[in-house]
Amino acid sequence: MAQTKINPIKVLLICLATAVVVGLTAGYFYRPLESSLQKTASLMIMGFCLALLVIYAVLTFRYWRVEKRGSWQFFQVLTLTAATGLAVQLSGALASPLVLLYGLLIVLSIFRSDKWKAVPLASILLIELGSSFLGGRWRQELLPGMTITAALTLLYVISLVITRRGRSSGAGGQPAMSFDEPVIVQKDLKEDLASLCSLIQAAMRTKTSAIFRADNPTGTLNMMAFKSYSAEVIKDASLEIRSSLLGWAARERQGLLYASYERDSRDLGYYRKSEEVRSVLSVPVLQESEVIGVLVVDSEQAGAFNENDKILLAGFAEEAAKLVHFHQSHSALGLEKDRLQQWNSRLELMASRLKINDVIKIIQELIPRLVPCDHIVLLEVLSEPGKARVLLSDPANAGYPAPGTEIDIAGSLSEQAVNLKEWRSVDDFYRRSIGINRFSEDERPDHGFRSVLAAPLLYEDVCHYVLVLESRQPKAFEADRDTIHIIAGQFSLALKSAAMYEEKETLAIRDGLTGLANHRRFQEYLEETIAKAGSQPVGIALFDIDFFKKLNDNYGHPIGDAVLKEVAARLKRSISSFDFVARYGGEEFIAVWPGRNDKEAAQLAEQVRLAIEGEKFQTTAGDLPVTVSLGVASYPQDAKKKAELIKAADEALYAAKKGGRNRVVRFAAMEKDPG
Repeated sequence: MAQTKINPIKVLLICLATAVVVGLTAGYFYRPLESSLQKTASLMIMGFCLALLVIYAVLTFRYWRVEKRGSWQFFQVLTLTAATGLAVQLSGALASPLVLLYGLLIVLSIFRSDKWKAVPLASILLIELGSSFLGGRWRQELLPGMTITAALTLLYVISLVITRRGRSSGAGGQPAMSFDEPVIVQKDLKEDLASLCSLIQAAMRTKTSAIFRADNPTGTLNMMAFKSYSAEVIKDASLEIRSSLLGWAARERQGLLYASYERDSRDLGYYRKSEEVRSVLSVPVLQESEVIGVLVVDSEQAGAFNENDKILLAGFAEEAAKLVHFHQSHSALGLEKDRLQQWNSRLELMASRLKINDVIKIIQELIPRLVPCDHIVLLEVLSEPGKARVLLSDPANAGYPAPGTEIDIAGSLSEQAVNLKEWRSVDDFYRRSIGINRFSEDERPDHGFRSVLAAPLLYEDVCHYVLVLESRQPKAFEADRDTIHIIAGQFSLALKSAAMYEEKETLAIRDGLTGLANHRRFQEYLEETIAKAGSQPVGIALFDIDFFKKLNDNYGHPIGDAVLKEVAARLKRSISSFDFVARYGGEEFIAVWPGRNDKEAAQLAEQVRLAIEGEKFQTTAGDLPVTVSLGVASYPQDAKKKAELIKAADEALYAAKKGGRNRVVRFAAMEKDPG
């Protein structure tokens, strides 16, 4: 993770501003109004105050015209506060007409800063009260001080209420208040398409992902965005639709798959020099029935893409088409620059967060910024009909359903979205007296939400999740339908990519036959456990199935596999979820018991031995007796390093086999009594 760089200029400004505030509080800079009007002092003070007034004029203009909300940082807020306090103190403190700048400072800081909006008011009160008391002027300034303090506090509260209402306003489905001007659509479209390319590259493990926009009058495909590990991609590549390789996908309106690409990469049209490319996949981007572009990915590995990948890429192509439509009509949707930039930044974030929980956090953070809603629910559709798991319910105190629970959605609006694979909505629950439940029969009828929208998140034509948005306003989502379409489509692909990633990650650490952790995961776990243990013991037991080779030879490998699966199942039942068990290799297994010494580990190993021996294994070859031999060792008693600990357990296992099998042997006891 990249570390945040410290800007020395910002640090210096913060230190200087802090020193000025301290000096102002102590009254060092106070000048009576009469003294400030003397000729020599007057010129300097007037020059400083005039410069400050110009700064405020520029900031006010930028507030209404250019800057987006929340752009001020701490050093800016503190520096402006110190400068304003200095101007007021130099020109008579509370008697100065510049005291009005305090009010402007408070308003600007509330609208311009998210985190530091309270800094100016707190600093102003500190400066004026401190200067007045320490300067002995508090008696004559008591009444005007109380009046100004009350006025500034009231102004702060009013401004805060206005900004909060402006940012969350959604009455009648109107977009949040904005003072920003529309942006150039083309630039933002390229940024969003570039983010989509990043997501595609992460999900499909590509070398290059690129999106071309079709220019039908000229008959060309023009590069709009790309993401690549190669520095030789032509950023402004233009291909002939009629004759180029990728143009075929646009001409024929179907996907083009080269599982084993043997031509020069320059023939693709977007590489400047010859590159290592062994697989290519391309699909058309369609908007209604018109081809508006081509989406292409390539890889350095032969066979990297198949028909399933073609389906996945076609899903990404649909989202690219939606993004184009989204940006073409964004003015009608009322999506101002601030919201588009938030969407683009979160889309980029999704490309680098391939865990389902991370995607859910982005959903939780982003949707309220783009769509006015009071409750967000994300349901995972389970394999059992009518069942769903609540992955997200935000805010949690909004009522049913509770996050992390499984619910029965049979007969609900959510189930309709799942079964029909289309949006289901109610624009006003109260006016229409709807009798259908949003989620389940367990919910209260007086839930308080008037608008409800259930959007199925599909991939490969199967609904895996349902996104439900709720608002206490009627018809809250009518104006944001296109926005929600884009959000739902992107989140659907992000959740699919995350699920595929987690599945691959699970396969990398799980044994395919038994479902236990594999050898690699065991090595990592034991390393981590020993590192955390310190002086605390860690017991392990290495064991294998007695006469397993003979069993395989007599009954065949299918029976051997069945025995391995049953051993794994009994291990899962015998070993606590707080402990660890893995398939070490072949017929060998290994268990780890953090916090257990060798004697305690040996007792637990004996329970495992009895669980295996206690009941015969039912197989297609009949009921078979199965036993195991176990060797126990512990850290730090028997070894202080991972490799030495495993070796000690292995030697104890060898002693158990040599001693007649179907027994537990401790490494420490074996050393005392080798026989």
